[in-house]
Amino acid sequence: IMKIFEIQNQTNDRIETNYFNVREVLTSPFPIFPGVVIPPGDYTFIRHRARVQTSPGRVISGELAYRWGDYWTGTVKETAGYLMIRPSPQVFVNVNYQTVDAKLPQGNFDFALTRLSLDFNLTPRLMWQNFVQHNSVTKTLGWNSRLRWEMSPGNIFFLVLNQGWEIRDGGFVPQITNFTTKLRWTFRF
Repeated sequence: IMKIFEIQNQTNDRIETNYFNVREVLTSPFPIFPGVVIPPGDYTFIRHRARVQTSPGRVISGELAYRWGDYWTGTVKETAGYLMIRPSPQVFVNVNYQTVDAKLPQGNFDFALTRLSLDFNLTPRLMWQNFVQHNSVTKTLGWNSRLRWEMSPGNIFFLVLNQGWEIRDGGFVPQITNFTTKLRWTFRF
């Protein structure tokens, strides 16, 4: 990664542009997307990025980035961004979004990923963390919810729920539900 241009202020807000030179060697065919396979070979990508980022020390912060350039045997345009909100030390919200639009001789494809994290620090030893993700290709929605209780230093109890849905005909069809508990106990000698 090489920075071409950057402006940054004292509170760590920044605007920058970057140049990437990436090399990948494939020794066997690589299925990068359903129906799109990259043949073996030695590939060099030249990519560019423009990014605007606000200081993560603020109550509301975020980033927006646009990348473009070579991608395997073709080209790609990517947009990515996030928004973080910390209304209090006990609550943390993070929304991420990413889109990819690839044009290759083997086939064009595009997709979008959306992620949401919602964390609550209920007490200094009790946390409830939630992660939700939507994938436009698989048309799935997943939710991971974890309760973390530090009973004493080094001794932690976890309660975890994983739920997955397939998005079909405008509705959500449950696909998988997992419920797990875990106890991590530290012995000191």
